[in-house]
Amino acid sequence: MMRDATELIAPRNIPGRFAARDILVVEKNGPEMPLLTLVDLPGLVRVANRDQSDADIQTIEALSDRYMKSSRTIILAVVGGNNDYVQAPILKKARQFDPKGSRTIGVLTKPDMTERIGLEDKFIELVTNKDPENHFKLGWYVLLNPGPADDWFTPEERLRKETEFFTRGKWAVLPLRIGELVRSDRSSAPSYSATLASTSSL
Repeated sequence: MMRDATELIAPRNIPGRFAARDILVVEKNGPEMPLLTLVDLPGLVRVANRDQSDADIQTIEALSDRYMKSSRTIILAVVGGNNDYVQAPILKKARQFDPKGSRTIGVLTKPDMTERIGLEDKFIELVTNKDPENHFKLGWYVLLNPGPADDWFTPEERLRKETEFFTRGKWAVLPLRIGELVRSDRSSAPSYSATLASTSSL
């Protein structure tokens, strides 16, 4: 389904068609289903390149702003540990539309890459909410992404590898917990819109 939708929205035979304003909507309804909307936005592009034009950048910016500016949106700000987060577009967007940090959840991926670029301590400060510029009341979460060599791992093996990483070295300061990112009472909050945004430079 995703491949068919991609071909309709951004046909490969149209040069330069990387971003579009069209939206693929998948609905799931049921009496026990929460009133929740998840929006997976394209990665924010910093500068135009061979694959993404200035028009693409403007389209992605407009689409991101459309959802992030709503006070009912929970921003899921995803940053990678393979680059310094200081100029991460998604964090700048989060500060712009959520200056109090009350409706943004921070997510760090690729934490194992932070040591290679000499910023491990800086990222640990970030995810422990000690960076005043990126302090989020809903907190930060850290995900260890499986590498190419891990594709054949079973879920149990991946969990063991993650546990080993987060219980050794400097990352052991983080609490090992799996919990609900957002808990709400339907009577007080009839609906939420959660926006997922990525900082990857595609």
